[in-house]
Amino acid sequence: MGSLAAMIAATKAAFLVPLVLIVWVYFLLQKRFRMSSRELQRITSMTGSPLFSIFSQTLSGTITIRAFNAQTYFFDKFKDSFNDANAAYTLLPLSNLWLWLRLDALGGLVSIFIAILALVTLPYGFIPTGWIALALTFSLDLNQFMKVGVRATATLEADLTSVERILFYSNNIDHEAPDVIPDKDPKLDF
Repeated sequence: MGSLAAMIAATKAAFLVPLVLIVWVYFLLQKRFRMSSRELQRITSMTGSPLFSIFSQTLSGTITIRAFNAQTYFFDKFKDSFNDANAAYTLLPLSNLWLWLRLDALGGLVSIFIAILALVTLPYGFIPTGWIALALTFSLDLNQFMKVGVRATATLEADLTSVERILFYSNNIDHEAPDVIPDKDPKLDF
């Protein structure tokens, strides 16, 4: 907020005009990225579960697998699950790169606007050179803060898919029958 206030003060409030457009574009980018990031995280979590399940089954049933000579079957099953999980996991960093590229371009537009403002107002002495330098310096800081803010909110929402999965498994899957059912317990005669 301090960087933003310094930029507005340094440009004598001329930065307010493009600020509305820039904030709107940041919001649109964040909204679009959040949706895709959330779904990619969900897919990554869902493709990782079978991988851990197969690995756990293989470790606990190693003797049986060897007895029935099923090593190739379990290895192929694990390899297929690993490929699915890896393909889903690879998309997460690629989506982050997509976001960083667009946010860097948008941050560059902020600096370009300030530079154009400096060139246009130079003959009139509207904004002193030192103030323009201050605004350009803070425009780089503003870009970093906006990138971190957009990325943090998207990461938080994507990570909450874990809570969503826990709630699904705890509410939508039938529970096992209790160990003892008093009405069905046979009467023993001693």
